[in-house]
Amino acid sequence: LIKAAGYPHHAWGPGWSYWPIRMKSGLLILSEFPLHSKSTRIFRSCAGVDCFARKAVLGVEVNVPGVPFPIEILDTHLNATYRDVPRHIEGYVRARKRQLAELGAHLTSQAQATRSPVKLFLGDFNVRQNEFDDYPVMVDALKMADAGERCAANPECRIHSDEGSREIWRGSVDHVL
Repeated sequence: LIKAAGYPHHAWGPGWSYWPIRMKSGLLILSEFPLHSKSTRIFRSCAGVDCFARKAVLGVEVNVPGVPFPIEILDTHLNATYRDVPRHIEGYVRARKRQLAELGAHLTSQAQATRSPVKLFLGDFNVRQNEFDDYPVMVDALKMADAGERCAANPECRIHSDEGSREIWRGSVDHVL
C-alpha cells in the first residue's frame, strides 16, 4: 500500500493485537515530507467488536518547505455504532464519548511537547452531527473547529454533490478539524 501510494514517508499507528484475533489500529499517515515526533495513544475505552481493534490516536509533526513551523497531524479511528444490534447502541455511544474524553486529555498532555502552532486532526470519528448527542462532545473535548461545518456555513465553499455541503457534513462520520 505505502509503495503503491508513492509517498516516501509514513507513520503507522499502534501495532497488532493478538488475542483473540489479530488486528491493527488501521491508522496510517503518508507524507511527501519527513515525519517526526511520532506519538500514539491506545484508547482504554471500547465497546463490542471494536475492542479487538487497537482504536487509538496517531500524531506526527511534519516540516513543510516554506512554512516556518512544523504542522502537527493527528489521525484517529473511534468506536463505531453497529446498528444491527440496537440494544447495544447506547454502549457504543458511551464508549465513543469516553474515547473523546481520552483524546481531549491526550491533546492537553501533548500541548507542551509539540512545537506546532497548527494542528490538523482527521479521521473516522464515527460521529455524525445529526445523530446521537456526541458531536457537541467531540467539538468540546477537542476544542477544534470542524472544517466541514465551516464549509457548510460558507456559501462560497463548494462540495460537489447533489446533496449539498450541509447535508454531506451533517451525515459524515469522517471529519477534518
